[in-house]
Amino acid sequence: MRIESLLPFGSSYLCEQGFSTLTEMKSKKRERLQMIDEEMRVCLSQEVERNKGGRLTQEEFDKEVEQDEARHMNVMARYTAGLYGDGRTETVGMAGHGTETLAAIEEEEGYRSPQP
Repeated sequence: MRIESLLPFGSSYLCEQGFSTLTEMKSKKRERLQMIDEEMRVCLSQEVERNKGGRLTQEEFDKEVEQDEARHMNVMARYTAGLYGDGRTETVGMAGHGTETLAAIEEEEGYRSPQP
């Protein structure tokens, strides 16, 4: 029997490529990106549910924009600081909030991030 028929691939390149892809998908960086995606979905779903009742006045719209900007800064601060899970007591500096604990910011907004 020929070796070519026993080894359909002449090298381990495809196995290595698959393993590299799996490693990238399961890395800590990827996990943090997935968490930020989940948090953004939660934030956006709350906004859609609240605003589906009708049109907003200009004042209401301006207030929504300010709240969304603060919420976005909160999520981005969490992402850049790597504050997930047990790091909830660390301080976070954000525009409009000063330096506060992550738990205090979430309590103020009435929002809790999903626990891993």
